[in-house]
Amino acid sequence: MKAAVMIVIALAACGHKQPTGGGDGSASGSGSATGSGPGTGMGTGTGTASEAPLSKDECVAMLGHILDLASAARKDPGETPEEHQKTRQRLIDEQTQPCVDSVPRAQYDCAMKATSAADLGRCGS
Repeated sequence: MKAAVMIVIALAACGHKQPTGGGDGSASGSGSATGSGPGTGMGTGTGTASEAPLSKDECVAMLGHILDLASAARKDPGETPEEHQKTRQRLIDEQTQPCVDSVPRAQYDCAMKATSAADLGRCGS
C-alpha cells in the first residue's frame, strides 16, 4: 500500500491551483449569456470546460481508480481484505479535498485512462 499512498499523494499534491476570479467580482469561463431587465446584460468567457475544477465525485472516482491500479501492481500479503478496504477508504477520505483543490483536469483525464501503475506514472509529467 505504500506505493498507492505515494501515487495518491503525488497526484493530489502536484496539481496546479485552479485560477480564480479577481477581487472585483470578475471571472472567466466558457459560454455566453443574455438577459433583460435591471442588472442583466451580455457577457462572454474565455475559459473552456476542460479547465473546470474537478468535482468531489470525480476525485473520489479517480482516487479509487488509482488505488485499484496500485493494488493490482503490488499486493501486501499481510493485509486482510478488511484492512485493505479501511486503508483505501481512509486514503480517499484524506485526499478528496486536496484533489478538488489542486488536481488539473488534464491530470484527471490521464489518470482515468490509465490501465496500469506505469501509465499513472506518466500522468504527472
